[in-house]
Amino acid sequence: MKPYLVEPALTEAEIAWIDQQIARGRFPSRTAAVMELIRRGLEPERMPASYINDPNHWRRRAAEMRALAADANAEARTAMLRLAADYDRLAARAAQRAVGLLPTRQS
Repeated sequence: MKPYLVEPALTEAEIAWIDQQIARGRFPSRTAAVMELIRRGLEPERMPASYINDPNHWRRRAAEMRALAADANAEARTAMLRLAADYDRLAARAAQRAVGLLPTRQS
């Protein structure tokens, strides 16, 4: 019996996004990039050019870190909660940049 391989139908824009992300070194393989695209359920046109300036990205990371910390030992929990706080600060800075309160590049 042959295993079924499911290959998602990708648009040219999605394929271009995947190729671009691999070229930038964001993903180690095409499969990893496709999985990220599927996991997020986003079209590449809606993806931010950089997560650095996306406050919601950092807020999600903070929430994920807090969820992981709930099941961790005390030492790991402390580190994870510290990372979550750092992500919160990154979200605040990204939100400030979005409304023009902070420069987009640091000197």
